[in-house]
Amino acid sequence: MKTNTKDIFIDTASSLFANQGYHATGISEILKKSNAPKGSLYYYFPQGKEQLAQEALQKTAEKISTEILDVLAKASTPLEGLQQHLIYIAQKIEKYIAQKIEKDLFQPNVSISLIALETFSSNEIIRLECERTFQQIQNIYKNSFLKMDLQEEYADFLAMTMVMLTEGAITLSLTKKNTQPLHQLANNLPLLINFNNLLGENYAK
Repeated sequence: MKTNTKDIFIDTASSLFANQGYHATGISEILKKSNAPKGSLYYYFPQGKEQLAQEALQKTAEKISTEILDVLAKASTPLEGLQQHLIYIAQKIEKYIAQKIEKDLFQPNVSISLIALETFSSNEIIRLECERTFQQIQNIYKNSFLKMDLQEEYADFLAMTMVMLTEGAITLSLTKKNTQPLHQLANNLPLLINFNNLLGENYAK
């Protein structure tokens, strides 16, 4: 399938943002890696790197949401689906760790957490895009918990917790250069959502 110039810019920027961060990535580097003229970048992204980061985050949000929904649709229960998605993330990170020396062979999603931490105090537009992305993922988790007959308030709390734990497990896995944190989270996820044991039957519908 032919990839258009705009998609090449987004994919290249996503890879660079993921590997070295937003502030460390310059327009000239994106152009060099994309093998495209400067005028074409500003044709698609008049606001430059900021707009490119926005659209990279939007594409990442769509990709992650699709991945989660696909896994959930194939699972026999919402819990099983959430566990399988954590294992899927672990497998992607394992591939990334194995191929990181040859970065051009593997292009990970732009790190939402990394960009959020880099820009939350300096770029409101990107901060809001990160917030929307996390909320979109949280809503998917929430709908899964609602299917488990939990009250909406608790489902929302668990969904937010799921986002925090997943992002933390990803960070730990990359720091440790192994995916044990993600596998541990997947294995122990039933303990997190066992509301009868944790918080009592008041949280059941």
